Amino acid sequence: MNLRSSLRTLAFASVCALPLPAGTLTFNFTETGGNVVVTALGSLTDTTAWYRFGGGVTGVPSQITPSYGAIAFTGATGRGSPYIAVGTITGNWTSGFGPGLVLKTATSYSSSGDTLGFVRDDTVEPTIPYPFLVLPEGYVFSSVSPTPLSSTMTFAGESFTTLGINSTGSYDFNNGGDTIQLTFGGGGGSGGGSSVPDAGPGPALALLLGGLGLRQWHSSRRARAAA
Repeated sequence: MNLRSSLRTLAFASVCALPLPAGTLTFNFTETGGNVVVTALGSLTDTTAWYRFGGGVTGVPSQITPSYGAIAFTGATGRGSPYIAVGTITGNWTSGFGPGLVLKTATSYSSSGDTLGFVRDDTVEPTIPYPFLVLPEGYVFSSVSPTPLSSTMTFAGESFTTLGINSTGSYDFNNGGDTIQLTFGGGGGSGGGSSVPDAGPGPALALLLGGLGLRQWHSSRRARAAA
């Protein structure tokens, strides 16, 4: 492989390393250090798939109710705006994410995160439209530059088992052009594991392709030198 081909390989790898496209919000649950850490990361873009209803939401503590598929982060301001899903709904996230019936409030959480929430189960309270989403006040849906979302909370001294959370598999809730994902990472209450959602294969693929390209280029140079 010559230098030009190697550069083309590296250019392709750089494209693979770009962040995942907007329109995806991921909730990731991780067991780490004897705690359960929940993080949210991503953005939403489809302006026609979400309808704002009612007034603002205030004073909701960081919490989960697995059997209802409910997740909430208080955030720095504690104020948010509620939206109902009005797009075409698909995916395998159809109710809860575990047998836990009791609302669990996080014992500590990052106050620097966004006010954010999602409830999937539409049987919780028939008088309220479900599924619904809570976003920071003034959230901007945009396919070009949506408002980024980032939140975290910690359930100290808990595990997936004690919280009644499924620890395997993944869930997708697709509403129009947006996707809300639920994933489980890490393992073992005293083990490691990252609380940051996996960025996907892009960065690893970039390193792999780049490494192969450079290795073949160096091999080609050594072969020419030996000749």
